[in-house]
Amino acid sequence: MAGQDTWIELYKTTLDYRAKVISIIFASGIAIAIPNIVAFVDNYNKAANESSKAGVERDRIKEEIALKKEELKLKQQEYIAKFVDKAIDDDIELRIRFAEYFTAISDDPTIRWVTFLKILTDRRDDLYAKLDDIVGKLAVEQGKDPRNDAQIALHLNQINRIQKQVGTLKLEYAKGNARLPTVEGELPNARPVAISRLLEVFGQPAKNIGDKCGGVDSEALRSQLRNEGVGLFSVTMLGPAVESLRYILSEMEKSEPELWKRLSTLGSICVRYVRGSATSLSNHSFGTAIDISIDRKIIPLGTTGTGELEQSIRRVAEYFERAGWVWGGKFQIPDPMHFEVGSELFERWVSTGALKPTQARNGG
Repeated sequence: MAGQDTWIELYKTTLDYRAKVISIIFASGIAIAIPNIVAFVDNYNKAANESSKAGVERDRIKEEIALKKEELKLKQQEYIAKFVDKAIDDDIELRIRFAEYFTAISDDPTIRWVTFLKILTDRRDDLYAKLDDIVGKLAVEQGKDPRNDAQIALHLNQINRIQKQVGTLKLEYAKGNARLPTVEGELPNARPVAISRLLEVFGQPAKNIGDKCGGVDSEALRSQLRNEGVGLFSVTMLGPAVESLRYILSEMEKSEPELWKRLSTLGSICVRYVRGSATSLSNHSFGTAIDISIDRKIIPLGTTGTGELEQSIRRVAEYFERAGWVWGGKFQIPDPMHFEVGSELFERWVSTGALKPTQARNGG
């Protein structure tokens, strides 16, 4: 029995020793493994953070790409709009250059673009031929005595329509100095008011008309005339014309005071027929025209030149033309000292009520 107890105690001692050894080994293993575990966790967290950052960066790049695509889309829409504008522009010369470009870069230029270019160039040549013909007819009509104002107005309208398709007319198209609706230095549509239109608005300015200056006896017209000072001289003209003339002279005084000081007038209102005519009224008869002199000198009717006086009157003309007046220096028979209200300006005054047509005054 004693031997058995001794064996049991020895066995317990052995188990305790093994347990301690295992505990020591386990504890030592844990101590060795902890740094590796910590390092692993740290690396995992870093990788997760990097992955998260990469995801944010990817999202940012995606947003930038989306914005760039939208911006490109808008630019494409803008480009297409410009493309269409060029393709259908009224100016045929611009459309021809457009067609020439696409003919040059097209993969197969022999079919559509070449055909389109041919159509455009033929159309341009036809327009220029018509323009030359109408300008020639205009010059003939302006040279007639008396002038046919209705026919002249028709030619001017035809030229204006063609001009919108061929671009700005240059001086070389002004055959025989025929007055065109637009030449260099003149406003678009700056053409004289047809006498027929003045008669339509005001009626006859006087009962008895001859080749000498007379007074206005039409109440419809006389009530709309004003006699006022403009700059250094006085004029009698339609009220709106007086205001426009005052503005023109004030602009000249600010820009070229020395030239402004040299100006005077040879007359404004003057009921008479055009010189050499017994039927065609002068624009002076309605208070829409004025003759200007420089240093009290004049350039004779029908003459032009390059002297100092001629150059000075051309500078004066620039101010009038910018304000919508017509300069007589561009007539077929030049009248360099003559200035008259342009048709567009006159019609604006009628439409706004600044001028009262005879019918309106009579309650018609």
